[in-house]
Amino acid sequence: MSVAADTIAAVATPGGRGAVGIVKLSGPEAIAIAKQIFQPTTGQFGNWRLSHGQIIDPDTRAVIDEALLAVMRAPRSYTREDVVEIQTHGGMGVIDTILHLVLRAGARPAEPGEFTRRAFLNGRIDLTQAEAVIDLINSQSRTEVRLSARNVTGHIRDRLTAVRDDLIDLVAAFEASIDFPDDVDEAPDRIRIKNDLKQRIRPVLETAIENHQQYRRIAQGIRIAIIGKPNVGKSSLMNQLAQKDKSIVTPHCGTTRDIVEDQIFIADVAFALADTAGIRHTDDEIEKIGIQRTLDKMDTCDVIVLVLDQSRPVSDEDKWIYQRIRDKMIVIAANKNDRRCSRFTLPETWRHHPAISICARSGQHVDRLKQQLADLVDADRLSDLKDQLIPNIRQTQHLKRALAHIDQAVTAVGDGFDDECVVLDLKDAITEINLILGIAAQPDYLDTIFDRFCIGK
Repeated sequence: MSVAADTIAAVATPGGRGAVGIVKLSGPEAIAIAKQIFQPTTGQFGNWRLSHGQIIDPDTRAVIDEALLAVMRAPRSYTREDVVEIQTHGGMGVIDTILHLVLRAGARPAEPGEFTRRAFLNGRIDLTQAEAVIDLINSQSRTEVRLSARNVTGHIRDRLTAVRDDLIDLVAAFEASIDFPDDVDEAPDRIRIKNDLKQRIRPVLETAIENHQQYRRIAQGIRIAIIGKPNVGKSSLMNQLAQKDKSIVTPHCGTTRDIVEDQIFIADVAFALADTAGIRHTDDEIEKIGIQRTLDKMDTCDVIVLVLDQSRPVSDEDKWIYQRIRDKMIVIAANKNDRRCSRFTLPETWRHHPAISICARSGQHVDRLKQQLADLVDADRLSDLKDQLIPNIRQTQHLKRALAHIDQAVTAVGDGFDDECVVLDLKDAITEINLILGIAAQPDYLDTIFDRFCIGK
């Protein structure tokens, strides 16, 4: 593919004040435009190294800022075009002025994701690598960073290209038999092909789809509901876990009437916390709504932190709540250990659940509760995904359709359908994989993908 005919420019650093700001150009005139506004301290600026100098308004010769200039010649650049990065002080006034100068000198504003789109169109990366770039930018944890960075290097591309090549080989075997029956010694071995599809190709796609579900659940946050009677310390615990005042804490029952949510990270895994209304019998209509939302949250969460009050014995209300959640993954947070009652003891049937004695008001042993949560969800299971194929949502949808076509091909092979029918199903599966990789993707299809990017990437 050829490089673009025009030159684009954008600010490559976040808005607001910062120590450094970067204006990036890519295209055939990037270096010529840079020469118009950059005056090197000594000599001419070189390729693939930083040059020191000043940004000059070419019309007034006024100095705008001191700067460093990086020049990356095609094809050894991110876009495989000539790329220039202008590094200056990070004030928005400075950055906007420099961007205005390069646009006035002949560049045009870059569209969202256009630098990465050019890298894709110029063959430096495939579409899965391009999407991994935005996933990397959006990563919130070290786990997401590691997995996204792996996909930037082409992990998904390599795995799916191997699957695609296998499918193409199967299509070729059938088409040779269809087009040149007299030249083919034997008809395609349908039993072998069926086994290949079921035992070698299908499991790769099926496992990838399952990995997506597991990874998204981890990346978006293990859902934790903090459950208990009123005034057992749920909101205080929420604030300790979140390390901020997310929930209102008062000595009055029914203070929390709606779900209060926040995200935290424990052992490099995201947890989506939900502080809930205290569960009790009440005639207050608003509180009833909050309690119903609590019950709904209990049904949909992954883990429940059952908060008990150690200053009094376990009550019938505590036992009713436990019966409601006993089949869930539970950690018991026995709160108010500074006022522990001698009659407080856990029922025998509860003792298989991990239980931590804490003081939510002071934060005592809350770190132990965090560690228990990390252990309970087995954060180390992420290591099981380190070599696995983990697609994003778009890729997963195409994988599901490819899997459906492969299943149709398996049925067609097993039921003795004509070779042409099998070939159509296999080609449809290949088309879905092609769309994942970006092979023959139409411009409007690419628009929907690169519109998710920020300007400057």
